Amino acid sequence: MKREIKFRVFDLTDSVMMYGNDKDVKIEFYDDEIKVHYIDEVHTVINGIYQDVPRICQCTDFEVMQITGLKDKNGKDIWEGDIVKNWQGGWNVVVWKDYAFQATVDAEQSSFYSKEWWDKTEVIGNIYDNPELLETKNA
Repeated sequence: MKREIKFRVFDLTDSVMMYGNDKDVKIEFYDDEIKVHYIDEVHTVINGIYQDVPRICQCTDFEVMQITGLKDKNGKDIWEGDIVKNWQGGWNVVVWKDYAFQATVDAEQSSFYSKEWWDKTEVIGNIYDNPELLETKNA
């Protein structure tokens, strides 16, 4: 089975999700660390003219998440950290545990599910951009 390996990061300082395949974001993996760089624009005056000048920034407080290689019932990519609505009406959080992607059953447990189960889910958000979804009752 062939699949793309993609990563995204959530910048905990600026509360923004950045995708490694975005041309303005670079995620580098080293033996003992991960570095995230991105291009931002600075508003400045050059020769009396207001301009937006790109600058390279380094993200220092972040969480890295990997794509699962699975898609939900709408064809949307499923990522680690996503909140998915299951076919029974409840929701689960996608986690990496025991060398595999799993879905949470409750705060303490997660479980393996078949591709057919994942095909029936729907991505409704993620744990960083939509934490309020975690507060709702899980059916």
